[in-house]
Amino acid sequence: MGQRSSKAPQIEARYFAPQKLYCYDEVDLRKLRKLIKDFKVAPCFPGVDSESCELEDCPICFLKFPSLNRAVCCHQPICTVSPGQVFTGCSLP
Repeated sequence: MGQRSSKAPQIEARYFAPQKLYCYDEVDLRKLRKLIKDFKVAPCFPGVDSESCELEDCPICFLKFPSLNRAVCCHQPICTVSPGQVFTGCSLP
């Protein structure tokens, strides 16, 4: 009956959309934001190219991220933006 305290981590608004490195013309940003808020996909963190052991590699874009999604079929890590790049055929600038 009291207020529910949310222990889920808060995600900064800038991580609800792909970073400028990627084109995302065909991405429904409202749906993506909802999926991220519902913790169904990882936030769109900017990928880095470093040797930090705290970050995970995306096997498609070869960048490192603080959290990645897992493929249902093989449980391999994949960043949030890479599938959109592959399926829409957008090329990187």
